[in-house]
Amino acid sequence: DEVVAEMAEGPVILARSTGPSRWVAFGFDLAGEGVRGRLATPLLFANAVSWLDPGAFREESVEARPPGAVRIELPDVSLSEIAVRSESGEELPWVYGDGGLKFYAGERGTYRVLAGGFAATLLLSQPEIATAVWEPPAEVARGLPPALASNGEPGSLWPWLALLGGSVLLLDWIRFGRGRPLGAVAASGSGGSGGAG
Repeated sequence: DEVVAEMAEGPVILARSTGPSRWVAFGFDLAGEGVRGRLATPLLFANAVSWLDPGAFREESVEARPPGAVRIELPDVSLSEIAVRSESGEELPWVYGDGGLKFYAGERGTYRVLAGGFAATLLLSQPEIATAVWEPPAEVARGLPPALASNGEPGSLWPWLALLGGSVLLLDWIRFGRGRPLGAVAASGSGGSGGAG
């Protein structure tokens, strides 16, 4: 066992790593009254969890981009902590400098970048830049059909509707009101109603 913390009487925190399994043993109660208010208690517990599961506090990032040359901004990390893996788990060569990690992904797929407390998942599956321009065949019709082209601009129907409304008013005036003064029309209307009464 590896001693993490000890007192005069002996060790109080032990760590054990046996293959893939890891264990941390605390010789005191983390929720006890004498320990609960100490600042070192949550830091000690967080460090223990980070050692048991290195990915617990790892910053995750997911990006989608086309395959090819890839550059990722990274903080200052140790070169021994950097790893770039393809979807099949194969390690890819990379270059680190000027705060960025560079590598080349020649195929579509999912790539994983690990650098200390940072992890990025890259989905390199976006469509590539077009290499040809599609041209429609010569027998395909182009432009508007002649019937639609001769209709003119939309909204040209309103002058005809205005002319129709004006002609209806003209016919009404010719049939019912031509040559009669307005007073005579009113008098004849009132006289007819009085005679009937």
